[in-house]
Amino acid sequence: MRVRSGDPDNVEAQAARRYWPLLFADAAFRRDAESPGVNQWLNYAYAIVRSVIARAVCGAGLHPSFGLHHRNRYNAFCLADDLMEPYRPHADVVVAAELRERGSLGDLDPASKAFLVAEVMAHVRIDGSARPLPDAAAATAVSLAQVFAGERRSLLLPES
Repeated sequence: MRVRSGDPDNVEAQAARRYWPLLFADAAFRRDAESPGVNQWLNYAYAIVRSVIARAVCGAGLHPSFGLHHRNRYNAFCLADDLMEPYRPHADVVVAAELRERGSLGDLDPASKAFLVAEVMAHVRIDGSARPLPDAAAATAVSLAQVFAGERRSLLLPES
C-alpha cells in the first residue's frame, strides 16, 4: 500500500502504530512530540537532521521554502522537510540504540545533546559508501537540483 497525497487512507498512521513499538521494543510507545524522554530525543535528532538538510538545500542552489509535498506559507523550510524524510530513520536508529544502551532516556541535558549531534552527524550510507550526514545531505540536494535540470532521473537517497 502506498501513501497518496493527503493520505486519505491514513496509511502513515497505520504504519506508525507498527513502526514505533517495534523500533523501541515497547508495545505502549507512541510518538508524541510533546512528551519527554524518547520523544524529546527524537525531536532533537530531527532538528539536527533538518538543519543539515536546509543548509544542503541552499548549498545546492535550491530555495528551502518551495516544497514538493510539504506546503505551508508560514514554513520557510518546506523543501528541507521533504528531503529530510528519508533521513528520519537514521535519527530513529541513533535514538533507539541509545535507549537500548541506557535502558531509559530522560530529559535532554547538554551532554545528551552533544552525544546526539555527534551520532546523528556520523556516517550515513549513501551511494554505496558511508559518509557524514552533511555530505550525504549535500549529495541528495544536488541530485534533486540535477533532476530539476534534467541531468538526472532520480534522487540520491540514503540506504536503509
